Amino acid sequence: MKILIVEDNPDSRLLLRKMLEGTGHEVTEAVHGLEALDNARHSPPELIISDILMPVMDGFKLCYEVKNDPALKEIPFIFYTATYVDLEDERLAMGLGASRYIIKPMDPAEFLKIIEEVLKDAESNELLVPYEPIDDPPHLFRKYDASISKKLSQKVRELDLYQKVFTSTLDGVLITNSDGVIREQNPSLAVMFGYSSDDLSGRTPALFLGNDVYRQGIAGAGRGTPVTGACETETRDGTRIMVDYSVAELHDERGQIIALVWTIMDTTRRCEAEAGQKLFRSLVDASNDAIFVIDAQSSRLIDVNQRACLRLGYSRDELLGMRVIDLDFNFTDMGLWGKHLVELDLHPETLIETQHRRKDGSVFPVEVSIVRTREAGEDLIMAVARDITERQESEARELAFQREWEKTFDAIDDIVTLQDKDMRITRVNRATSRVFNIEPSRLLGRRCYEIFREEREPCEGCPIPHALKNFESYTAEIEHKNLDKTFMVTASPILDEYGEISSIAHFARDITEQKSLTTQLLQVQKLEAIGILAGGVAHDFNNMLTAILGYLELAMGRMEPGEPVMDELRQVESAANRATNLVRQLLLFSRKQPMEFISLNLNKSIAEVLKMLQRIIGEDIKLETEFDPECWEISGDPTNIDQVIMNLAVNARDAMPSGGRLTIRTQNVALDREYCKVYPESRPGEFICVTVADSGQGMTDSVLKQIFVPFFSTKGEGRGTGLGLAVVYGIIKSHRGWINVYSEPGLGTSFKIYLPRASEVFSEQDKEQDVGFATLQGKGERILVVEDDKPIRNLIANALQRNGYSVKSAGNAEEAIEIFGGGGNFDLVATDVVMPGMTGLELADRLLAITSGLPILVWSGYTDKKSQWLRIKEKGFSFLEKPFLMKNLLQTVKDLLKD
Repeated sequence: MKILIVEDNPDSRLLLRKMLEGTGHEVTEAVHGLEALDNARHSPPELIISDILMPVMDGFKLCYEVKNDPALKEIPFIFYTATYVDLEDERLAMGLGASRYIIKPMDPAEFLKIIEEVLKDAESNELLVPYEPIDDPPHLFRKYDASISKKLSQKVRELDLYQKVFTSTLDGVLITNSDGVIREQNPSLAVMFGYSSDDLSGRTPALFLGNDVYRQGIAGAGRGTPVTGACETETRDGTRIMVDYSVAELHDERGQIIALVWTIMDTTRRCEAEAGQKLFRSLVDASNDAIFVIDAQSSRLIDVNQRACLRLGYSRDELLGMRVIDLDFNFTDMGLWGKHLVELDLHPETLIETQHRRKDGSVFPVEVSIVRTREAGEDLIMAVARDITERQESEARELAFQREWEKTFDAIDDIVTLQDKDMRITRVNRATSRVFNIEPSRLLGRRCYEIFREEREPCEGCPIPHALKNFESYTAEIEHKNLDKTFMVTASPILDEYGEISSIAHFARDITEQKSLTTQLLQVQKLEAIGILAGGVAHDFNNMLTAILGYLELAMGRMEPGEPVMDELRQVESAANRATNLVRQLLLFSRKQPMEFISLNLNKSIAEVLKMLQRIIGEDIKLETEFDPECWEISGDPTNIDQVIMNLAVNARDAMPSGGRLTIRTQNVALDREYCKVYPESRPGEFICVTVADSGQGMTDSVLKQIFVPFFSTKGEGRGTGLGLAVVYGIIKSHRGWINVYSEPGLGTSFKIYLPRASEVFSEQDKEQDVGFATLQGKGERILVVEDDKPIRNLIANALQRNGYSVKSAGNAEEAIEIFGGGGNFDLVATDVVMPGMTGLELADRLLAITSGLPILVWSGYTDKKSQWLRIKEKGFSFLEKPFLMKNLLQTVKDLLKD
């Protein structure tokens, strides 16, 4: 469609043209009504769009002429204006025949929609004219004159206003011709630069803006948009100032540039303020705290610093569109925010702890300093938020450390107190309160010696004065008579940051039991030392007794039974046997005897130890026995069974300091499952019950629970080791038995020992046969005897030779190897175990490597590790324990050779 636009303002005309051409219309232009009328008559358009107030011919006059021209009156006419608009203008326009009266500005889409509607109506001859056309010309002209007069009056007033603005504005304004020569200036420009009108007459703005700015302004003329910029310049007196400037064009009705308007604003103070503000902004953004400016009523963020953006994960633009309730975990709605404002009314400056929510949804703790203020009528809140994550974590660690320290402090079993320099208690642990049975609150502020010892002065040896004097820890052992305890007390000074003593840490450890254990340990070590001595002495005795009994046996074997000297020799034999028994008792005491289980009749075993028991328990205690005549045999170690009986007897003796009765009883018993339900340690089967009962002081339940605990003892200092019953318990356990104990204070004590019946029983004949030398004769078998003790070596060699054996003897293993390698073809090797250099067992290994299956017989007088008892058992060697009888030697040799 061909559209004619009539507009004296070139900018409005250009904008309208662009908009219409953009939708496919053909556009022609006119700058006033007369030009438009001439154009329409020469080339009629399909639509006319016109402004109202224009030079030469206004819009109203143009519309009248068009609607009264037969050739043009059917052309739709639209008024598009924004100048001095009132309701009467619209009535006049529509009365003149206009189709629409559109007031600027209007949305382009809506404007184009109206254009299309008018064109469509024109095509269908349904053109809408809202008002009745005015056919009375006089009346029309009166309305027209009134409207135009009114608009002109408004225009005059507007021009007058423009003049007033021109002269009164604080900005400097210059009007130049299109070449930039100054034609007019306002007073503010003269004040700004110090130049009068005469000074500027015929000059250009380059005088105070500089040539570059001047040329830029002139060059920008004709582009249709103002030229703007900023620069630093100087006034007439040389003062440097900052200015913003703009250069705008003034056009005539044909769009030709008739003048340039230069507007200059002094921005020196603003720039200085902006520089200061920029510096302040830099400082604010550099802050490690997030800073917010908040509208109090809406909770919207007005401004934020860079730290707030970084911490929350939002851009500045994103944050400025958000509210506090979007970010603060504790202010989830405006209701809570309103309550917060009420609190701020009462306390405009406050400090709170809350949580902020990041963009990713995570939250973190903050401490927010809040100030509510009113600036320029605005209700604002200034908030500085500090991330206290590390602080809270540090506080949590500190709190956890404090709690852990308190737990540790209270978990210490020692008595621990903190005291000031006057020895007044400032803190105690639970052990202190427990030991002295005093509430902690009663201890604080009081001196330790007043409470714990009920004394007026520090106790003798107190370490605190020493620690205070010498600035070092000091430890002392202190007896506490009230508690009947001994304490190891340490005082350690605690120094402040200046190196001065602020308090004393006081530690008291109860070492009563430790001292007792130390004493017991010394006793055990003493017994161990005696045991070692006894073992060594026993070895020497065994060697001597072997020689004594051996030669005695050989001598008695040569005599006839009726010879007079035989009685004297039997006395010697009896003494030697007593010495042998004494050695056995020494070994029993030292517990060095190897454990070897054999079939035992407990009646006989106990009977053998009774004589020694009577000497041990004393004459004021009556010893009674009740043996089951059909007592079953057990599989046991004789030495250890003897030790059990002796330990229990000694224990009974100590329980009867004024004498009494000790009863030892054996009894065969068969236990069923019902019995075993009552005694958990027991089991069904056949057992021999050994009862050791006394009529002594008896024991309480608390003592009964501990009697088998090592080192537990109710005896006074220096009496007993506390190991006796523990050893008994261990021995019985090793024999697969158990012990039941019955006792009441004042009624005595009864130990019932249950030992399982042996699965294999040996007859008396099997266990011991008294055979003569005649039955033990050899048949010339070759035997190598190895013994470092010469008398014993000679004795054994002599006994073997007299009884039909061929014997070679050696004093050590090296000599034996040499003899053996000389081609002796020995049938048996008999050797001592412990010898200088190579041991008997090492010798046996060497010889067995030469002659496999060679019978080996070993003996030893040692009973400790030197005897290598376990290795002997592992290798299956026959073993004789010194002292041994020659008959036993010959019997063992015969058995080995027979096998």
